[in-house]
Amino acid sequence: ALFFSGYAATELGREAEGLKILEEFAAKYPGDAHAPDAFRVLADARFDRNDFAGAEGWYRRIFSFSDSPVLGYAFYKTAWCAYNRKDFARALLALEKAVVWSMDTQDQSQGINLAREARRDLVALYAEVGDHRRAYDYFTQFLRGDPREWLSELAKEMDRNGQYEKSAEIHKLIVSLNPSDPAGVLHQASVIWGAYHLRRWPEAADALQVLADKFSGETAAQAKGTPAASAEELVREAALAREFEYRKAPSEASAESVERVYSLYLRAFGAWETSQEPRFRYALFLRGRGKNAEAEAELRRHWEQFSAVLKEPAREEAFRNWIDVIRDLDRPEDREKLLQQAEAYRKAYPKTKHARSVAFLVPATQFKLGRAEDAIRESQALFDLDPSDEIGKLCFKNLRVAYYERKNWAAARLWAGRLLDRSGPALKAYRDDLQLIHEETSFLEAQTAATPAEQAALYAGVAKRSPRLRDKSVVNGFLAFKAAGQNLAALELAESGGKGAQSISGIRAALYQEAGDYARALPLLEEFLKSPEGKESAEEARRNIALIRDASVARPAGAEKKGSLAPALLAKKARVERGLIGTKGDLAKQMEKGTADFQAVAEEFLAAARDTAPEVAYEAYCAVPLLYRSQAQAVRAVAARPEFAKEREALAAELEKIALPLEGKAAEFASECLAKTEEIGTAGRFYGEVAGIWGGEERARRIRAGAELLGRLAAQSPWLEGAAVGSSEADLLRLHLEGKGDASSWHALALHRFRAKSVGLARLTAADGLSHFPQHGPLWNVLGAAQHALGRQQEAEAAFRKGAEAGSSHASVNLGLLELRRGRIEAARSALSRGGFQGATELERLVEEFLKR
Repeated sequence: ALFFSGYAATELGREAEGLKILEEFAAKYPGDAHAPDAFRVLADARFDRNDFAGAEGWYRRIFSFSDSPVLGYAFYKTAWCAYNRKDFARALLALEKAVVWSMDTQDQSQGINLAREARRDLVALYAEVGDHRRAYDYFTQFLRGDPREWLSELAKEMDRNGQYEKSAEIHKLIVSLNPSDPAGVLHQASVIWGAYHLRRWPEAADALQVLADKFSGETAAQAKGTPAASAEELVREAALAREFEYRKAPSEASAESVERVYSLYLRAFGAWETSQEPRFRYALFLRGRGKNAEAEAELRRHWEQFSAVLKEPAREEAFRNWIDVIRDLDRPEDREKLLQQAEAYRKAYPKTKHARSVAFLVPATQFKLGRAEDAIRESQALFDLDPSDEIGKLCFKNLRVAYYERKNWAAARLWAGRLLDRSGPALKAYRDDLQLIHEETSFLEAQTAATPAEQAALYAGVAKRSPRLRDKSVVNGFLAFKAAGQNLAALELAESGGKGAQSISGIRAALYQEAGDYARALPLLEEFLKSPEGKESAEEARRNIALIRDASVARPAGAEKKGSLAPALLAKKARVERGLIGTKGDLAKQMEKGTADFQAVAEEFLAAARDTAPEVAYEAYCAVPLLYRSQAQAVRAVAARPEFAKEREALAAELEKIALPLEGKAAEFASECLAKTEEIGTAGRFYGEVAGIWGGEERARRIRAGAELLGRLAAQSPWLEGAAVGSSEADLLRLHLEGKGDASSWHALALHRFRAKSVGLARLTAADGLSHFPQHGPLWNVLGAAQHALGRQQEAEAAFRKGAEAGSSHASVNLGLLELRRGRIEAARSALSRGGFQGATELERLVEEFLKR
């Protein structure tokens, strides 16, 4: 009754009262059947007040009751009293007894609870204070059966406490005790997990290597909660953590460690659904390291394995990254696959922010596969959707390259032109590039045109539209027009100016010169001579410049008479004709001086006959008999002076003695003049006069007739054919530049210039015309007229003769007129017999009479 009273009091909250009664009961009845319960209540009360020594004393009194149901409890609580008093050895011993008692007890309900608690606390306490290296021996010495279960719980406890070094040894021990145990894979994974928490990544990798090597049979995909599933979870966490650690402090060594851990994880658990994230992250890690081939293989396996179960947006991300790495690899064997995947992505994800970048891979790959038409079409469509973003810019760049690589310049020009015709701010940024493309492709199109005429037209268009390519286009267009025979168009294009035109100044000058436009040719020749190109052809350029300048100088007719005596010499002849004998002073001295002066003049003419050109020589020589005749007349005239009236007859006789030798000398020189002149067929200006005086009556009569005809012919000279082309000089030049010139147009141009008093230009024009049409008589006739007007008698005669031979009747008349002036009657008759007189009937009559004689 005493026990129950005390127990009831404690249960009803009257703890002090109840404990006092129980202490009294324990003292009076220590062997009673209810004594263990009283001891327990008294011990628990002291335990609760942290009186662990007092509590342990009461718990130990229960040990005497081996059959008591609270004996195990007493052992258990004694252990905690010892623990709290830092007596860990006694604590372990008490827990061992509690465990053994719970395993042997018949009361299973209490035994199970106590066994669970005691077992847990024993493991926890051993983990805290025991020697992990002796754990196997410790647990086997008092436990029956396989100790691995206890070791496993010990290892887990150590893992929970962060005792990873110790737990690793326990895990390894467990594995070694039964290598074939399916749970071994979890213990090996725990070693990895512990090393990961210690940040000992080489150890973790080595442990993972062991797992992959030894437990391949246990790593097949299994249900959650199985050792393999738990192992996978631990290793997956470690693998992901390894990369996370790397991101915080990247290095080559740690990167290699990440790769090793990921690859070993995938080797062990790559077939598991839970490997999706590690495989994907491993692939991205490899890609970040530039190992695109390995990354592509992992992303491909990831897609093949998980595409059916991936949720968005993870599925889109996986697909996109796989496509991107295929693109980065750029392997020819992958291009068809890349094209297929990019098209599949575009259909599956048309509205994602990455849709355009992936869609861009379609034309980019088509270009690489040589499908230019498809690629251009796709690129243009993407560009049209948004020209302003990066994809639009890339499409534009690819389109530009594609059009240039294809070398279809017309298509490229049209493409640029169409885009230029569009409006909108998005295309504004491309205008300069498009303008340049349009100009360049127009230029290149011109280069590859089929004919020079087509090339020229295209170059001319570029020259008008493109300041940047103007110079090149002018030059190329000029040359193309020239090759097409369109010289006028070539020169008109060059007239648009620029440095390009300067570089072809020599060719332009040649075209103008060949057309007879010397006014335009001259400045171009001068410009060409100053240019670098002019150095190679300087001599020819200077010669042409000299020809045109000489021809352009205004000269009075006869200004360059090379076949004429010097005016000073002719003046002396006139003095002789007026008389050189003075009228004042002594007659003898006057006669002596006059004779000396005469002889000096005669000697000058004879010297001119010896030392000058033939035509001048004959003129000078034939003047000598006239000088002697004039001197003889002057001598005879002295006798007629008034002061000599008384002695005139005698003086005349004496003077005749002086005059007669002079007359004889005159006849002698006249005979030689006539003989030599008729022998060589060339007469000077004095031949006719000499022939009239000393040539006999018949010769004189012919000369008189010739003189009358000469006057009539000279009045209308030069005799020139009318122009067959009635155009202005400008029209004629244009005709020549167009390549439509002929002998008639050259004749008309020379005639224009001759009649405009531009005799030098007329001579040059006729000469150039004859270089094209050497058998055109009227051209030779104009050339002769120009040479005659310039005083170049020999050149004139040669030209008239060529013209007559080529059928120009007017050249024959001009030749006959020339011969008449020289007094060469027979030669004149021969020339005039082929002449024509344009319906001048009186003149025709005179010529006929002249020819009859």
